[in-house]
Amino acid sequence: MLLADLFPSYALEDGNFEAKLGLEREKPISWLKTVDGFANAEGGTLVLGVEDDGKTLVGFDLDKLSSEKDYFLKTVREHFKVAPVMDIKPIPYEIHGMTRYLLSIFVAPSCDKPLILSYDGFGLIFLRRDGFTNPATQEEIRKMAISSSALAFDRQITDVEFNPEDFRSLYAFFQERNQGTLPTEKGLKSIPFFTDDNKLYMGAYLFSDSLQGGEAKIVCTQYPGKNRGSRDVIATKEYRGGLIGGFHFMYDFVRSRENHGFIKTDDGRKDVDAFPNRALFEAIINALAHRDYLLSGEQIAVDMFVDRLVISTPGNFHEVGNLPTTYEIKDLLSRKRNEIIYGVFVYAHAMEARGSGFELIQEEYATQDHRHRPCVYSHANQFTIVLPDLTYAPGVDILNESVEILGEIVNETERDASILAFCLDHPKSSREIAAQLQISDSSFLRKELLQRLEDQGFLIKKSQGRTALYQANPMKVKLR
Repeated sequence: MLLADLFPSYALEDGNFEAKLGLEREKPISWLKTVDGFANAEGGTLVLGVEDDGKTLVGFDLDKLSSEKDYFLKTVREHFKVAPVMDIKPIPYEIHGMTRYLLSIFVAPSCDKPLILSYDGFGLIFLRRDGFTNPATQEEIRKMAISSSALAFDRQITDVEFNPEDFRSLYAFFQERNQGTLPTEKGLKSIPFFTDDNKLYMGAYLFSDSLQGGEAKIVCTQYPGKNRGSRDVIATKEYRGGLIGGFHFMYDFVRSRENHGFIKTDDGRKDVDAFPNRALFEAIINALAHRDYLLSGEQIAVDMFVDRLVISTPGNFHEVGNLPTTYEIKDLLSRKRNEIIYGVFVYAHAMEARGSGFELIQEEYATQDHRHRPCVYSHANQFTIVLPDLTYAPGVDILNESVEILGEIVNETERDASILAFCLDHPKSSREIAAQLQISDSSFLRKELLQRLEDQGFLIKKSQGRTALYQANPMKVKLR
């Protein structure tokens, strides 16, 4: 089978497409420069599993596919301080009655050019031109830097004049947090909120009550289970407007739908909300303040599940790139992506001038067990914070949060997502799965859990001697 059979428009390598048999281990610079070149140009796709002639498909089995993907991600993390935005997908195809896979890696154009590749102690910058990847010239580097700095979103000056009447929501928000006092024009200008000739900066304009576009789009959804695989949702709402309205939209959506419970005390009982008020407030403000507003068409996603609240914000953890799942969130120091938006929230005493509210969030959960700990992670150009539901006694298996299940699992159980997440990278035996779930390696596990997921195509069963191994189907389970 030929590459053109799967990609008719990519019969030949061109400026934004390159095919390779596999990843060079001895000199990874041979393909790292392609990733860097795509990111510094208009983006592009690298396809692995294609013979050196650039046409004939060789592909991988599931084990080799997983190994190739792991090596790619590990090496990129090692050589890029700021990871490029990427979308990695397995591409199955049938040949001689067998299923093989290519690995497709789309590298998006970087919003912060030039993207620097660190190799052998040197900072290197490549650029993709006319189907070839070459070192960028000094002039090209200068142009990339100028172009990138011009994109500082909230520092752009609009043609809209500052009018206090258009910021009633902001003024009310300020009053509520400052004992009834109002912001002053002198205070706003010092942020800076508007220019000497009274023109709003873009960061200030996002607080306007008249904002109607999708610049600050928010979508809130409540799901009946623990993942997004179900076709059914309990509720979903969309918001387009100013940032203060967005804050109330998210806060009210969660508060109106969260669970309520109680804990026994010596004197009786104490009512408990699903999410501590300060933690919820800080998580929402963080999403609004640190969102990458340059990613047009994206949205803040607020997803409520039976065990947790997940708030995902466009843009990686600023100047850090990918961030693994982290529980010690109080130690994270967030950079100010949006100086003006950040400045407005600090002026309103909605954020701490010294840093982020992560420490306050962790303090709110300090007395909880290990399954009720908040965490954050960042990848695929998205920053996510997870707040466990304190009324859900079993807590959150955060391993579940690392994967997305594509499709609905019939007769879903609480253990399904844990099994699929555990079996995603490498095949696992029932004994290993049992140990991970802290249950016995029994016929119940093999027949009621593993066999059911296999029958529905979420698990793939293979043999190693007499041992049965299970691996999550990469077409139905993927990393978030």
